[in-house]
Amino acid sequence: MRTTMTVDDDLLLQAKQRAAESGVSVSDVINSALRRGLAEVPARRVAETGTITYGTAKTVGPDDEALRTWQARLDDDLSRNKIGL
Repeated sequence: MRTTMTVDDDLLLQAKQRAAESGVSVSDVINSALRRGLAEVPARRVAETGTITYGTAKTVGPDDEALRTWQARLDDDLSRNKIGL
């Protein structure tokens, strides 16, 4: 089949050089390159999901209730120190 297409200058030069070295036509070189390129199986993309972790989740640091309790104790201690108890 005959068609018209635009080929980058550097690629056409490489195809012409390969054709001259191999003793075949530029069309044969381009057809061969297209066949090889189209025969490659594209790499499978991994779905973009969350980060995979292994093991169990561990709580880091105290929870809100513990922080509130500690803050209340510190406030009480500070108040006692101010009044001299």
